[in-house]
Amino acid sequence: MRSLISNIGDCFADPGELPQGQAQRALDIHTLCSPRCLVLQRAKRALGVDDRDGPLTGAPQGGR
Repeated sequence: MRSLISNIGDCFADPGELPQGQAQRALDIHTLCSPRCLVLQRAKRALGVDDRDGPLTGAPQGGR
């Protein structure tokens, strides 16, 4: 039997395609990461989150 393992703890390792549940967990873990975080990018893509406003911090983005 084949097992698929995804590393969602390492910001610089691309975890590959993420199922919905794993993408949500990755997003929870990496919410405060830099936009360069590969796991955050994959999670947002898998969940259809628009990233044009920067990281998901919950705080308003100033300067615009």
